[in-house]
Amino acid sequence: MDDRKLKILNSIIKSYTESKEPVGSRTLSKDGDIGVSAATIRNEMSDLEDLGYLVKVHSSSGRIPSNRGYRMYVDALLSDEIPFRVSTNELFDTRRLERSNELDSIISNATKILSAITNYTAVAVVPELDDLFLKYINVVMLSPRDLAIIYIYNSKSVKHDVIRLRSSVNMEIVNLINSILNSSLIDLNPREILEKLKSGMFNILRRENSTLDFLIPYIEQRVEEMARANIIYEGLGNIYKYNDLSFAKNQELIDYIKDEDPLLDIISSDKGRDLQIFIGEEIGIEGFENFTLITMSFRNDKGIRGKLGVIGPTAMEYDKVISDLLITTRYVTSSIEKKA
Repeated sequence: MDDRKLKILNSIIKSYTESKEPVGSRTLSKDGDIGVSAATIRNEMSDLEDLGYLVKVHSSSGRIPSNRGYRMYVDALLSDEIPFRVSTNELFDTRRLERSNELDSIISNATKILSAITNYTAVAVVPELDDLFLKYINVVMLSPRDLAIIYIYNSKSVKHDVIRLRSSVNMEIVNLINSILNSSLIDLNPREILEKLKSGMFNILRRENSTLDFLIPYIEQRVEEMARANIIYEGLGNIYKYNDLSFAKNQELIDYIKDEDPLLDIISSDKGRDLQIFIGEEIGIEGFENFTLITMSFRNDKGIRGKLGVIGPTAMEYDKVISDLLITTRYVTSSIEKKA
């Protein structure tokens, strides 16, 4: 695409994302950066429509960008072919990111902030499962029949279970169980832990120790929870504001996102780029043709990785949303490095 067409496409997208009104040649002719007549602009807009970058809503209207047009615009934006407007949210209150040592709390708070500053839906997946390791497990005797199991992962996530036994135990049995668990499960990720607990060795140990046999199903359940990718959504209700469907249809879509996690695979995918942008049909899920999903990876020097993202309309102000996402991700990275 030549420079003039790209400038016109850029101007149309900028105008449409701000006003949500179709853009005509007279409006664009007032843009000094384009510097050509309305007649020339009309011809260029017609060419862009023929190429599939613009859509004419009806015969007397101006044009609006197509998803292909947004893709061309975003690619040009990221390759510095068109100006990138930095978000005005350069600084925001990050104290909410620092209230907890737990990574999942840091991410949850960051996701709330990201939704608030973009007015879209924010999403996070953390951590990637291969990077999550059990660093500490301890069975604590609260009473002869009440035990607590404490789990601490390298992400600083702390989980616990309180279990009522069928019969009393003593400290000798509890110490033996702790010895078995710590010698077998430490520094394993959730999948490896589940494999270990189902191994022949543990089958023998369970037969010999009824208390261990009683505890293992609880441990398996807790580890299975950690083995499932943890996806967080904030601001799903914003979909009502920007998706041009009936209340009932939007409610169905929101329920679908909450109940089925249809975006989990695409958010979790790794295409070798920290920043990924999926526009309309690129998301690959029916019902998301008018949405854009932008994700950004984060990591710390301990190998913990995850993603933050924004779900919004295809007609979003991409440069500002990307800037907000980069800022939030930077603060998350800084926070988890401080907690490491």
